[in-house]
Amino acid sequence: MVNFQDFKQNQALNILCIDNDFEFTRKILKVFEVDKGENHISVVNSGLDALDYILYLGKFRDKTYPLPNIILLDPNLPDINGFSLLSEIKQNIKLLTIPVIMLSSSFSRDEVKRGYTLGAVSCIHKPVEDELNEFVDVLSNYWSRLAQLPNKEDPVEVNDTLHKNGVMRIQEAILGIGKSNF
Repeated sequence: MVNFQDFKQNQALNILCIDNDFEFTRKILKVFEVDKGENHISVVNSGLDALDYILYLGKFRDKTYPLPNIILLDPNLPDINGFSLLSEIKQNIKLLTIPVIMLSSSFSRDEVKRGYTLGAVSCIHKPVEDELNEFVDVLSNYWSRLAQLPNKEDPVEVNDTLHKNGVMRIQEAILGIGKSNF
């Protein structure tokens, strides 16, 4: 068993949870309140609010907070499909390095494939109440102690044209349109 005490904590996590399941978000907020160190979690309940939050638009325009360095995303949102939101995040040069973890009560095989193809780092079944503490512990320990996250101040050097073409090819492959050759 890994002893996480042996690892030096890299950084505090700023987690954005995008989920319209109010019971789940209430519970995860409560778990983070109890004792999750320096880590912070914010919750938005719709895809449109998520875009506004991460792009500092709308009601978040005048707010001051760091960009999340981890996003928990429910694919079943009421206004924007979570997969479409994931695609939008991964098309934005400023956001594409943020790891996105898809959380759902159920995933079909096609949804798992689609999540990974669009850039999710993981597709996880949403933890039930008795698993939530362990889920948050594992999430916190892995992403703050073991994984190396990019520094948000470091510019991302991506050829914008190649990136857009790559994203379009991925979307075409997923949707089965166009003549994409993978």
